[in-house]
Amino acid sequence: MSETVDTSVKSEVLPHLVSQQAEGYGHEDHALKYDNSILQRFNIPLSQVNKVGLRWSEDIRIYNDDNKLYISVLPLDKQNEKIYPRFFSVHNGSPKSNNFMFEYDDLYLLINNMDTPFSKGNKIQYNYVEQSEGIERHIVVEHVS
Repeated sequence: MSETVDTSVKSEVLPHLVSQQAEGYGHEDHALKYDNSILQRFNIPLSQVNKVGLRWSEDIRIYNDDNKLYISVLPLDKQNEKIYPRFFSVHNGSPKSNNFMFEYDDLYLLINNMDTPFSKGNKIQYNYVEQSEGIERHIVVEHVS
């Protein structure tokens, strides 16, 4: 039986809003205590989270290259790697809840404006790239044309 994965999913770059994050995150990191205008929120499609392995890695690698954002657990052959933590949100539940089921819940990244080619409100598309000879599986985020 083969596993099917959406290879591309459209979305939008969101602002960081405390009202949309689990309560515990504001206690752990002062930057998350208040709505933070320098952060952009990227809700990673569920269909791609497990395939790339984001759920099981605390540190996520991102690369801002060629007007695209590359997201991976393993290093890619790109410059200017940045490491960001992943955050969870209860799937179809209250965004304030911190009662996570890590195997199933939604995952998102909060990335500094300086580290992405996007602005809040931009329409984007997540594209899954399979592993091949010399290329680790990853997600490419690009502007929707």
